[in-house]
Amino acid sequence: KEALVANMRNDFCITSIEGDLHATFARARIADGGADCIFAHQEHVFSELTSFCESSIKESKDGSIPSSFSIPLVLSGPSGIGKSAVLANWIVRFEAESKRAQSIMEAGPFIFWHCCGSSRNSTYVSHLFRRLMKELKKHFELNIQIDERDDRLPWDFPRFLEIAAKKGRIVLIIDGVHRIQNEDGEVGLKWLPLNFPPNVKVILSLTSPSKEEKISTGQCVHKEREEGKLRILHELKRRNWRIIELAGLEKGQCEKIIDDFRMPHIAKKNKGSKFSERRRSSLVSSSIFLNEISNVPGHITDDINERKLALVPKTRSEMLSHPEITNPLYLCTLLKCVSYFMLSSYDLWIFLNSWKINGGSLTS
Repeated sequence: KEALVANMRNDFCITSIEGDLHATFARARIADGGADCIFAHQEHVFSELTSFCESSIKESKDGSIPSSFSIPLVLSGPSGIGKSAVLANWIVRFEAESKRAQSIMEAGPFIFWHCCGSSRNSTYVSHLFRRLMKELKKHFELNIQIDERDDRLPWDFPRFLEIAAKKGRIVLIIDGVHRIQNEDGEVGLKWLPLNFPPNVKVILSLTSPSKEEKISTGQCVHKEREEGKLRILHELKRRNWRIIELAGLEKGQCEKIIDDFRMPHIAKKNKGSKFSERRRSSLVSSSIFLNEISNVPGHITDDINERKLALVPKTRSEMLSHPEITNPLYLCTLLKCVSYFMLSSYDLWIFLNSWKINGGSLTS
């Protein structure tokens, strides 16, 4: 009986749905995916990522001697700047391009996405290694046992990855590497190898830490967390890994997003109607969507149940002049707040005046 229960537990384990949790996190950040997000398409970043992942293929085709090892590429930027969105949207394009380019003799790369924070266990080193090694073993049909002891996984991983890399190309994406910690809660990069096999491409993302003077004087929120980010950034620079800094929205993009913003129209119901309140809550949480901003104008629905947000020039100018407005997450949150106040029949001007008095803070 005990053996049967143990087998059932192994079959129904959180790791069996872990991939779905990471995929759901990515899907919520894909342009035109129906989520509440702003995605500013950055073609040069897409090109850098694609070129990085295809470098080993180009070397083999042009006859040059391939590198004996590969070092990771890092995306960095402030919180809310769109690192996860860039990676999620790039993966969609890269997978599509790889499928078109693959031949009968050469399959496309194995792509592994791990977002630290998409599940409770996703921030632990042992969980990351175990999930990755299981998926590599399954995909490449490796006849290798994975050690049950968590403390052995970092030691076994380099050999395991080297064997898998002989079977085909591998792309590893670790989003939010600054959140990875060991069982003791220590944050750092001791668990990450210094280099990888030539056909293994590793892409990391890191939230930029606060300025060092703010951390040293205790002026930042969550000092220990910021110190951890700073240690990781220093280690990345010491390893001489290439870091791409993501930029925020351009002023013209911010203007377009505000001007094209649509709010759902909600017909007024009788006072006290529970259905009306549920309907209003549902629309506020799910119907506000800002499409991709790129060189190609994004499609924005003209549904009769949505209406455009009309702002007086002064209010519009104040929004655009705020220093945080180029941060996609900040802009999205601000517009959702405006929409919520208007749809809930609150006085919008009270909210906007409070927003100005608090220096543009959305948490006060």
